[in-house]
Amino acid sequence: MFFRVPNLVMKDIIKAQGGQILGERYLPENGNVDAVISDILRLKPEVVINTINGDANVTFFTALAKSGLTAKQAPVLSTSVAEVGWLPCRPEQ
Repeated sequence: MFFRVPNLVMKDIIKAQGGQILGERYLPENGNVDAVISDILRLKPEVVINTINGDANVTFFTALAKSGLTAKQAPVLSTSVAEVGWLPCRPEQ
């Protein structure tokens, strides 16, 4: 599983710099992101590291936008997003 290796590396780097990992979640096979979004809202991280690949980004970003979470509250650092992955769910400026 490609995405698990970068996550291990990122966790080591974050911990080495004194950061704290509040959680690590993987999307279920059905693509339902509700539990992941609920965890993000409950844990209130300073940053969300997104290693989702492909079209599942649309579902993730759409759910984030609907949740009301803003980049000021918790910026999302994404490692694999194409234009089609975030443009449809980007709130109007």
